[in-house]
Amino acid sequence: MKEGCALFSGKDWEITIKNNLSAQNGDLVRIELSGRDYLTAGAVVFILPLLLMTAAYFLGRLFLAEGMAVLFAFVGFGIGITFAYLIGRGKGADKFRYRIIEILPKESDAREN
Repeated sequence: MKEGCALFSGKDWEITIKNNLSAQNGDLVRIELSGRDYLTAGAVVFILPLLLMTAAYFLGRLFLAEGMAVLFAFVGFGIGITFAYLIGRGKGADKFRYRIIEILPKESDAREN
């Protein structure tokens, strides 16, 4: 499992981070994403579409035939994906992004902690 992950591959990887500390190109920085925000983002991306899909299916099942209920489920899933996208791009989306919390001294080893 680790072989497919950029964190464990030993290769450089790139992410977009808001630079509130005026870090310069080449600076070593410490970044963070709080565990709570990480879990919230995961719930929005993965759980919200599934909940809306399930709710839309049962709502469709109450009033329509099985085939239409399945169609409603796909529509609900699409709405959930759209909500997740809009939440990730909206005004509050910065809380779901990594942030620079410290600029490290040049001689510091970035692999500490």
